[in-house]
Amino acid sequence: MRKIIGLVLSLLLVGAIGTTLFAQSHDNMKEKKASDELTLSSDMLVAGHLLKAGRYRIECDRMTIKFYKVNVGEGVYVTATKVLELPCAGKELEAKRTATEMFLPVNKDGVKVLEKLYLRGSNVEHVFPAN
Repeated sequence: MRKIIGLVLSLLLVGAIGTTLFAQSHDNMKEKKASDELTLSSDMLVAGHLLKAGRYRIECDRMTIKFYKVNVGEGVYVTATKVLELPCAGKELEAKRTATEMFLPVNKDGVKVLEKLYLRGSNVEHVFPAN
């Protein structure tokens, strides 16, 4: 009898802790996978990482947001090298975005810092820590 009571109490404790941890972020199951390609005209900081000016593909797969540097060679030769991967964090929006928008305040050194990103096709407001 004591073993059963101990098991039930353990399951309740695990359930309570799991619910608390799950409530700290948006619901990834409702998030839409999305990607877009853009060209940065100047260097930009993203969560303390410097992305040099150039062409980038940004992808969100519900759990992580990834930044790929796109390089074009001769003819149709294109490569994409992953330069940054961060956990997907931010609040859920009512609908997916029709265009990509970046909020880029300038820091004290004059470098743009990505604070918030609305990715075309995504229904999440991606936010980045200001490391």
